[in-house]
Amino acid sequence: MTPWPDDVFDCAVRLARSLGYAVSHVWPIDGRVYVYCPKNSRDWRELDPRDPSVWSALIGPHDVSIVSSHVDMLTYTVDWFARSRNGIAAKGKTIGLAVCEAYNDLKGHPRRR
Repeated sequence: MTPWPDDVFDCAVRLARSLGYAVSHVWPIDGRVYVYCPKNSRDWRELDPRDPSVWSALIGPHDVSIVSSHVDMLTYTVDWFARSRNGIAAKGKTIGLAVCEAYNDLKGHPRRR
């Protein structure tokens, strides 16, 4: 397995904390992040902030919205921007990372700059 890029890995660890998982229920291994879900499946499942089933659940009810995207025509890279209800805008290379970063900011687990 290829480990995730550092920004995805870091976002997933903070997202697990933002979602209320106890430290003992967050298991970073081999460059991925797993969370223990005893109420649902009594098993570990992967928490990937790029997965639409994860980030789409954070839009709307949690006051996170997609603001815009920006395309750099020189490098052909896209940055996505999302905002939490406290006004902090977060960006990411994928729409899911931007949404999860905004949620992390909202819940008090922002990226360390």
